[in-house]
Amino acid sequence: MITDHDELEASVAAYVLGALDDDEGQEVRMHLQTCPTCPALAQDLRRAIGVLPLGVEPITPPAALRGRILAAAGAPDASPKIIPARRITPRERMQWRPAAAAAAALIAFALGAGLGLGIGRTTAPAPAAGVAQFAMTGTGDMAGAHGSVFELKAEDLTFVQFSGLPQIAPDRVYELWLIPAAGQPVPGAVFAPDLRGAKVVVLGHDLAGYKALAVTEEAAPNGVRAPTQAPQLTGAVA
Repeated sequence: MITDHDELEASVAAYVLGALDDDEGQEVRMHLQTCPTCPALAQDLRRAIGVLPLGVEPITPPAALRGRILAAAGAPDASPKIIPARRITPRERMQWRPAAAAAAALIAFALGAGLGLGIGRTTAPAPAAGVAQFAMTGTGDMAGAHGSVFELKAEDLTFVQFSGLPQIAPDRVYELWLIPAAGQPVPGAVFAPDLRGAKVVVLGHDLAGYKALAVTEEAAPNGVRAPTQAPQLTGAVA
């Protein structure tokens, strides 16, 4: 039974994720009905969890993957194995909670920093320890565009929040470039803004070895391997 308020508060993220068993879920549910602070935490986490996937660029699986899955499913040793369910012990639960807390912290950072997800603040606060923050500024046709870059070194992730982007033709995309200290620009991601001119792009790595980020307008749907124009939205990251 969870009795301490700090433990109940730490369990809110797991509750929102549906990772608690029935008894613990009921305890947290009852706590949320009486606690003056935890309901707001639960609401913020639900909103963040619901919209964070929208900032991740979808990845098309390899064409051969379907064949490998079907082949594996038809193999003689591919019969399903039934593993009996068991209740998670209190020790295992306590070992799992730090990981849940870390995930919740990342969600809370994204929420509090206002990463262009339609929630949180419009101006990001000072970056937390282990988070480097940079700015991208537009010129010319993109004079009203901005980019806020958050590099989470420990998680090996980089978030880029774009705002004020001009709308783009259906046959065009914006392409994010990573500019190394030496060598040619490296393609980072292709994207299109929403109706508000906003977009969050998530890179699955940090910015080590790069000195700047830049955005150009390129051919849809996949962009190009090298920029075809001078970027009008740039920012130093080193």
